[in-house]
Amino acid sequence: MLKLIKYEYRKSLTMFIIIFGVLFGLEAYLAGSILLKSETNIAISTVLYMLIGWAGIMGLMIMGVISYARELNAKYSFMTFMTPNSTFKIVGAKYLTLLITTVVATLLYGVFVYLDVKLAMSRFEDTADMVEMINELMEMLFGKNISNLIIGFVGMVISIWVSILLTVSFAYLAITLSSTILANKKGKGWLAFGFFVAIRVVVQVVSNLLPSFDFGNDTLLQIMAGSWPSYIFEIIFIVGTYIGVSELLKHKVSL
Repeated sequence: MLKLIKYEYRKSLTMFIIIFGVLFGLEAYLAGSILLKSETNIAISTVLYMLIGWAGIMGLMIMGVISYARELNAKYSFMTFMTPNSTFKIVGAKYLTLLITTVVATLLYGVFVYLDVKLAMSRFEDTADMVEMINELMEMLFGKNISNLIIGFVGMVISIWVSILLTVSFAYLAITLSSTILANKKGKGWLAFGFFVAIRVVVQVVSNLLPSFDFGNDTLLQIMAGSWPSYIFEIIFIVGTYIGVSELLKHKVSL
């Protein structure tokens, strides 16, 4: 499994360097603007950092899907599936690579935001309003207790990761269907895309209809805690699509 993960990283190394390079470049621009106390550049760099930073994280997700699609359609890439490794290990390596990269990018992004806020507070004397606004926002989202704040933030990040993995897993399943069961069908690409959209919408609708538990509605943490059946439901689908993709590759791909 470790060798397969290393292969996934080597295969996409250039794209990783570009995405993380842009993230570091934007951080340098923002930090430099704060150090120079350039309000115009701070405003510009903050907007760019927020928009392009999250776009980069989404780009990692899209890149994983595109890479998988190319691998199934390019003959030379089939050697991955011809190795002694099982399809469960091969697909698992792709899932884990995406998860690890997304987790690292998200944590790095969060650390940079925290450091930028601390830097701004040290460089600008009149930060009382900023501090008060941040404290009010944190209390509104997670409550006053510091442990609740940490748990709430971690829970929010995990919910984002689950959503990303769920979307990617459905995309993997749709791509695998287009290369296996739908391989000889006309318009297989559109059929697979229609399947992806339909199943993603259905799962989201069903997830929203699942019962929630009342732990209070004062903070985001309480609301998220009450929605745990939805998270479990989505994780079950991630596991299900992983098994489905692995089985389809095992029995339906013609090498």
